[in-house]
Amino acid sequence: MSSVLPKVEDQLLLGEFDFDFRRRFAEIIIQIGSMTKAKGMFLEVFVAPQVPRFLSANPQVIEEIVCSLAIHLLGNMDEGGLSIEVDSVAYRDTGDHMLQVTITATGAGQAAMKYHRLHLLGKKGPSFFCGPFDAAMDLTRRIGGEIAMKKINGQSMSYIFRGQFKEGSGPAAMIDH
Repeated sequence: MSSVLPKVEDQLLLGEFDFDFRRRFAEIIIQIGSMTKAKGMFLEVFVAPQVPRFLSANPQVIEEIVCSLAIHLLGNMDEGGLSIEVDSVAYRDTGDHMLQVTITATGAGQAAMKYHRLHLLGKKGPSFFCGPFDAAMDLTRRIGGEIAMKKINGQSMSYIFRGQFKEGSGPAAMIDH
């Protein structure tokens, strides 16, 4: 039985549904906003105009990844806030979109670092990550996406989630999840 369960989980995880990404993302932002407000921090959000309204993907997976990354950053912050940016690049040949969500912790109160770097977190993330971050990494790997980490002079830290998704066909075929 244990060998069947992961296959069923993967089928559910990889299932694609047409959904209103912009509406679902607004719901995600409300969740993150309540967390930042509870800590006395701010939240800034920007969604680029080229980000499609409808995607074909599992909206719960996207929500879990974005919320987990935000929770991990908030858990390590004493002041400041979060900035979330969503961008998309369309592939002309396939009609797919490379969705990029960048979550930046500003004024994270981390020890000053004298470098600016971008890490692509591979199959095994650094051992100092745990909890929500591990969940986000696992889901991201399973859908074929990636998460990168960027630190700038100890003043801010960003997680950059990238995933390739098909554009959804809109309200007629949409399932509200």
